[in-house]
Amino acid sequence: MSQTFTVPSEAAVAKNVADGDEAFLVPPGDPHAFAAALERLVVDTPLRHAMARRARATFEQRFAAAPFAAALAAVYRAGGTET
Repeated sequence: MSQTFTVPSEAAVAKNVADGDEAFLVPPGDPHAFAAALERLVVDTPLRHAMARRARATFEQRFAAAPFAAALAAVYRAGGTET
């Protein structure tokens, strides 16, 4: 099951998603921005589903076991110099 996220823009996950593409990033401590982002997800079903699909694809490309292991192996092969 895919899910769409609304997260604080300073959260660690914010560095791994595109605002408005895979998640909505909102300023920490801004309940109005958070509510507005949630409302968009609740009322716009096609948007919610599209964002969830893109978020799932991003996860599978970057963080699923096989791609993550391959990226980690590449770092080790390079002597830990890749970022």
